[in-house]
Amino acid sequence: MRFRFSRFCILLAVVSSFCGGLAVSAGDGVPFLFDGGDVAFTNRQANSVWWPTAVLFSFSVCPTGSVCVARETASGLSFILSPAVTGVTNAAWYADGRVFFKCGDVLRIRTGGGSGSAEVMLGAGD
Repeated sequence: MRFRFSRFCILLAVVSSFCGGLAVSAGDGVPFLFDGGDVAFTNRQANSVWWPTAVLFSFSVCPTGSVCVARETASGLSFILSPAVTGVTNAAWYADGRVFFKCGDVLRIRTGGGSGSAEVMLGAGD
């Protein structure tokens, strides 16, 4: 199962690099692999709005720093959406409400130096 998920993420990264961005719709999950660095997901769709409903983490190497989810606006403002967690191999963040991401906004996952995977669950509309 883990091998299939890794192959799927690699295929998704290749396809998205050719498409210039991912099209998402309500209920989509966007998987990411990371190896010690932050993960960023940008809304590149004009006239489109989505919001994260959850972020699921699984670390193969436990992070040494804190892990959190943040929103960065196109105008350069940054907002922490989740509390920081440390010393865990699995974690989940669930949104308390809708935080809308417009074109140019970035969902950044600060991984705290850990390695593993994350899946961002999205809602879309309004």
